Amino acid sequence: MDFGHNINGSLLRVRFYLFDEGASGVELGVHRYFEQTPLLGLCQRPQGERVIDFSNINPFSCDLQLAWQENLYQGNNAPNGCPSTFPPGGKVVSYLNLGENDIYSLDQIFNANGGLEAGTPIQFRRVTIPEPSLLDGLILFGVSSILIKKVS
Repeated sequence: MDFGHNINGSLLRVRFYLFDEGASGVELGVHRYFEQTPLLGLCQRPQGERVIDFSNINPFSCDLQLAWQENLYQGNNAPNGCPSTFPPGGKVVSYLNLGENDIYSLDQIFNANGGLEAGTPIQFRRVTIPEPSLLDGLILFGVSSILIKKVS
């Protein structure tokens, strides 16, 4: 695995996650892209333009075995991790918790001497946005009608 830097010099991590059924849980393969630039801002594009070129995905993967543990899948590849080109001769050790409503991921980046260079925690949480009801619409209409009458 390797980690690039964005134009501000901060750590940049763009990966393709491939989940597969394993013998005793879920196997997670984390693949890097050969070229990350086409993926930047992908989520902000119109849905029809959110295209991933699968030939851009490196077939080498850093694998984790996820096992079911009390309401979530957990896994890591400690202590060996996966080899990294950043820093040269280093490694990345990954931890992952996958729950019904959230994902927590931590990649720790170690140099060739075993020193911790960086950690990149990422947490995703499901957000529910309630749809406005008919009653909400009627209340809003009533309030706006009252305001319009007072202004007139």
